[in-house]
Amino acid sequence: MSKQKLSCLSTIVLGTALGLGAVFYLNNNPLKNESRYEARGESSPNYVNFRFPNELETIAFHANRVGAELPLLLAIREAENGRNGLQFGVIPNSKYNADSGFTYNNVLHPYPNDNELSKQASWASHTIRNNLERFNALPDEKRRAYIDFIDFLGDRYAPVKAKNDPNNLNSNWERNVRARYALHREN
Repeated sequence: MSKQKLSCLSTIVLGTALGLGAVFYLNNNPLKNESRYEARGESSPNYVNFRFPNELETIAFHANRVGAELPLLLAIREAENGRNGLQFGVIPNSKYNADSGFTYNNVLHPYPNDNELSKQASWASHTIRNNLERFNALPDEKRRAYIDFIDFLGDRYAPVKAKNDPNNLNSNWERNVRARYALHREN
């Protein structure tokens, strides 16, 4: 049997077993098929120092989809070092909990069952992009109050002495993000 016929047959069998919606999603999963960093024989950045290599494709997809800088998003993931459901330190609230999917190519896709990684990466990407827009819109005199964008972002993303930071870990956030960002920007 030819590869093409075998592939078609396996899709039909899978479709019968899982339902046609599942087959469509498996074959057209935007997190698998459209990631710029998917291994397709083209040159890809090599983030060998990223501590969560199994998450790279998903994080890269959301960074590219939203327009956030990937090395910064990777640095935040490492600085947060969050457990499943808090990988980027985005603390769920009612708006977060009501968010059931993301838009890609003008189509709403449900978040996959990946321990909230996609949702966390998506929300962190939006936070980076929106705060970069705010930072760039600041008048020069207000911008000079910050060392750089990471300093500005840190005041919002991980404020020192926040109520949800009883061990004062946020005091190290900017330094940790800056160090990891410098490492990933070299790639």
